[in-house]
Amino acid sequence: MTPQKPRHIVPGDWVLRTRPPQTILKGTSDETDLYDGPWKVLEVEERHKVQHTPMVQNTPRKTSKLTNNSSKASAKLSIPTDSLLQKFCQGWVELEQLVKVNASPEQAVAEGLRSGFCGEYGEEYYQVKKVRGVKNEISKTPQTSRNSTVGTVTLGSTSNIPTTKKYLVHWAGYPSEDDTWELAQKDQPGGVPVESIHEWKEREKVWKEAQEAELVREYYSDI
Repeated sequence: MTPQKPRHIVPGDWVLRTRPPQTILKGTSDETDLYDGPWKVLEVEERHKVQHTPMVQNTPRKTSKLTNNSSKASAKLSIPTDSLLQKFCQGWVELEQLVKVNASPEQAVAEGLRSGFCGEYGEEYYQVKKVRGVKNEISKTPQTSRNSTVGTVTLGSTSNIPTTKKYLVHWAGYPSEDDTWELAQKDQPGGVPVESIHEWKEREKVWKEAQEAELVREYYSDI
């Protein structure tokens, strides 16, 4: 699906939302990942502008205080009920943050609209859409994953390791405010799938090669 120039958005349209800059990891391929979604527009109306500063933290669902400002045209999106945007904005997003896309429901689902899936025995999981980054973290305590079985807590590795790698996960159907840092699948049940990590590494490789090529072009253009 390709974002289009802003047009009149009405209920039933499919839209992408421009990612808040606070959620983007600078100096990585994440700088080129500009949109969240797609989501279906449920309602459109004038609403009070709600501001908040989403932040990617070690623990999920942290955000700053909200303040009400002037009225803005906004759309209510089909965002999951346990999302931060539902908690603080009831799923309402200003129209100026949205871009309309041509998509059928089937295409939207293929792009990651579906927020979860069921395992072999009916257990529910959140679905990893993509990895957005990596970090090394000192940790000597058991870790838990968002993909633990619903109603239970599944412990990860208890090994006393000086540093462990954690990956920034973007969850299918959720905005980037709900991204969380997770261990790899090999270190924790329900962790980040190996294929998602490989896809992220390939994106990083392509991005770094493009950055290096641009530096070379700039160098020779200045000679």
